[in-house]
Amino acid sequence: NVSKEGIYFLSRRKGYYKGMRVFVTFPFASPHDAMNCEYVAEVVRVEELPNSKLGVAVDLKMTMNYSSK
Repeated sequence: NVSKEGIYFLSRRKGYYKGMRVFVTFPFASPHDAMNCEYVAEVVRVEELPNSKLGVAVDLKMTMNYSSK
């Protein structure tokens, strides 16, 4: 689930917590795709879901893209 200011995703990885700073690449098609955009984000919600999954909501704080020269 995506909005202009955030992303909600599912994960099996434990360890996410509210207030945690993470790096997010979105959209991600392949490692060298020019459309990839990197962001600094903050976890704003973590939900325990069935089948040992977590729902994680992050607020996109700022982009980290650099132009190549």
